[in-house]
Amino acid sequence: MSVRIRYFLSKRFWSTLYSSLFQQLEGTGVHRIVVGIALPNDPSVALHKKCGFEEIGVFDEYAFYKGAYRSSLWMQKKMDQ
Repeated sequence: MSVRIRYFLSKRFWSTLYSSLFQQLEGTGVHRIVVGIALPNDPSVALHKKCGFEEIGVFDEYAFYKGAYRSSLWMQKKMDQ
């Protein structure tokens, strides 16, 4: 399953949403949650680290948007520990 969420809301909202999501996914067999974050976006990276995500790699300058090449950081959260 893949879900793309592109809303810019408060950190508190996202922390609450992720906590609820993690609880709902317990026992469902979901192995990993993976997120891609367009860079630079330090607040989003910090939020995801706070929620238990770890960095797994960067797609370096893979997209051209608004006159510049863009990179994205990929992070994962292990769910079956």
